[in-house]
Amino acid sequence: MNFFRNKILLSVLFVVLVVIVPSFIFSIYQYSTITDEEMVIDEVYNNQLESILFSINQYSVDVTDAWVKRIDEIYSSDAQVNLNSLDNFLNRNDVLRQLNILNYDNPEIPGIEISKRNDKEVINLAIIEYLEGNQNEISDLFDYLGNNYQKVLGEQFLVAPELTFLVFVLMKDNKQNVGILTINTKQFVSEILSPKIQQIGEERMNILVFENNKSEIVYSNSTSINDVESVQKSKELWLIPGYSVGIHLTGKTLNDLVKKRVRTVIFLVILFNLLIIFGTWFLYYNVKKEMELAKIKSEFVSNVSHELRTPLAMISMYSETLMMDRVKDDKKKKEYYEVIQLETNRLNGIVSNILNFSRIENNKRSYSFIACLLNEVVNEVIHVYKHELQSKGFTYDLILSDDLSKIIIDKDAVKDAVINLISNSVKYSEENKHISILTNTEGKYQFIEIRDNGIGINEKEQKHIFEKFYRVREADLAYKAQGSGLGLSIVKHIMDAHKGRITVNSKPNIGSSFKLLFPLQT
Repeated sequence: MNFFRNKILLSVLFVVLVVIVPSFIFSIYQYSTITDEEMVIDEVYNNQLESILFSINQYSVDVTDAWVKRIDEIYSSDAQVNLNSLDNFLNRNDVLRQLNILNYDNPEIPGIEISKRNDKEVINLAIIEYLEGNQNEISDLFDYLGNNYQKVLGEQFLVAPELTFLVFVLMKDNKQNVGILTINTKQFVSEILSPKIQQIGEERMNILVFENNKSEIVYSNSTSINDVESVQKSKELWLIPGYSVGIHLTGKTLNDLVKKRVRTVIFLVILFNLLIIFGTWFLYYNVKKEMELAKIKSEFVSNVSHELRTPLAMISMYSETLMMDRVKDDKKKKEYYEVIQLETNRLNGIVSNILNFSRIENNKRSYSFIACLLNEVVNEVIHVYKHELQSKGFTYDLILSDDLSKIIIDKDAVKDAVINLISNSVKYSEENKHISILTNTEGKYQFIEIRDNGIGINEKEQKHIFEKFYRVREADLAYKAQGSGLGLSIVKHIMDAHKGRITVNSKPNIGSSFKLLFPLQT
């Protein structure tokens, strides 16, 4: 009794020292670092808001750049065409109210003027005054253009405060030209920027555009915000002077988020302890599996060594006898040659299985699919294999359907699968040495079925026979026929590559039936 009590005490002490104490220390540490983490979170939060505001500004620049690029393409084309094209361009964009293109080198040369407004004379006069008073800005735009960068400036004129004037420069025939694209400001926000704002904001945050001097909200993706003062972060719109875009985070405040994070940390501590327990179990499980796999591999090496040694010994013995000319009878010589041939085929089959398995494990097994009849595959296998069947005292039936159509398969791979199954039937058949091979249609599949009257497989083992290296562990099956444990796993891989299935129906001491089902192409 004292022994068990000491064991329990030691176990409890171990859990306290290894799990509970570290968790308690970790929790205290987390509470002591909350202030520092608040600052970090706040900084990250502000950086995220900055990036959102930047993306909205950048989107407005991308839109206007596309407009200017299109205007430049039209303006650089044939003179007779560009006026109509520019007029059509403005008509297709309701936000655009007027376009002026002036010769900067000689303002007296008539330029292009397309307008949807009645007060265009007032606007034109304001444009001329702007150009005369902002020579340096225009010169900078030409410098940018010379460096393959088309910069657009946003300006507002007192004569039309509801409008924004996008100023850009163009080059045609080595002449400098200034373009002024007039847009309706609020319409630009509501029609051009609003989809982008809705996409970014979704339900996570409220984003609004407002006039700076009036604190008037021009657009918001949420009807719940009616006060500019609630904005947590704002930035002026680059192309629209006097207007800003702001963000108001919906839901919980930053403090709420930090408190939630503390609760999350405590939960994670508990989860961490559970993961330690799970990790210990998982480690034990994997070590156990690795030990089992090592044992299986050891058995595999032993089985393969035996499988290789037997045919090599037979080949060596018979070939040595023939080389020493000890056999005088021609009939006996032919028999020896047949044995050598059979053992060579057996050896080739073992090596082929090992190589195929190696390619599968390294994902290097490739398939060449062609249209083919399953009956053709079966007949070719039997043509090669029938001599070995007959030499081992086996009879066989071919029950092949005449109604099969061609399907897409890798012919050589399917032949390998059929040979593996026939080879297993030969290995595990004792007294009743008869094999039946059938082809037919079953639902949406065509199939090849191999039946035997061998020793069979019990239901428990059937769940594992397609695993690599697996060999049936019952004494009657494990030692009556040697093998590598690769054949059925290779067959399974071949059927997976064909998007098909392999089924088994087997009963001990009665026999086994393996069916390869290939999907019909529709």
